[in-house]
Amino acid sequence: MALGGARPPHREPGPAPRGAHGAARGRAPGRARAARRLPGPAAAGAAGGRGAAVRAPVSGTRHIPRPAGFTLLELLVAVTVFALLAALAYGGLARVSGQARVLAERARGIERTVMALALVERDLAQALARPGRDALGGRRPALEAHADGRWTLTRAGGALGEGPVRVGYGLEGGRLVRRIWPVTDPVQGTRALEAALLDGVRTLEVRWLDRDGAWLPAWPPPQSQAGRLPRAAELRLDLAGWGRIRRVVVMGGEG
Repeated sequence: MALGGARPPHREPGPAPRGAHGAARGRAPGRARAARRLPGPAAAGAAGGRGAAVRAPVSGTRHIPRPAGFTLLELLVAVTVFALLAALAYGGLARVSGQARVLAERARGIERTVMALALVERDLAQALARPGRDALGGRRPALEAHADGRWTLTRAGGALGEGPVRVGYGLEGGRLVRRIWPVTDPVQGTRALEAALLDGVRTLEVRWLDRDGAWLPAWPPPQSQAGRLPRAAELRLDLAGWGRIRRVVVMGGEG
């Protein structure tokens, strides 16, 4: 300490010791070599010093998260596929339903044809050799058949004990019509019950077999007894959608 308040003399800084500069220069190349060995940001941090901050690269686009659900294109594709599958399913169902209707209609036609032919055969098989009278009192043969396929006969009553009845058949407007009178000798005002057995009948042919084995288109033959019946009857029908049907029925009573 200087006496009397005098300040110490000012000293100019001298050159650094040679050893210190050498140590600094010796450490700097080593740090640079370590920075070159480190990859990417680590190398920059090592070169800049221990306290250097490392920043991540900033991308040019911003990532927007995708919302949950379906896009409009996906919905359109799904609706289109569903529409195609629905159309295929509906077409198959329509074909199956159409075939079922056709089969049901054919089954009803077969059933109706079988029932009609069974009724005709039963009437012929139960024929009686009993002449009748018309509304004016004229004599009528037991079987009166015409060449156009119309015929009328007397048949036995039903299982409930009814008396004989008069039954007639004919082709009218493509339909096989059956008429039944409740008595064998109807009078004026007696009405017959009429029913159409078959539709779509194009032709109806009936032949009658006599005792000599000849088939006749009408009955009774000339100079024959009124109560005489043929041995058998042959029916030929041409039905629309079915073709020709032939039936031979043995007559019930022979005069």
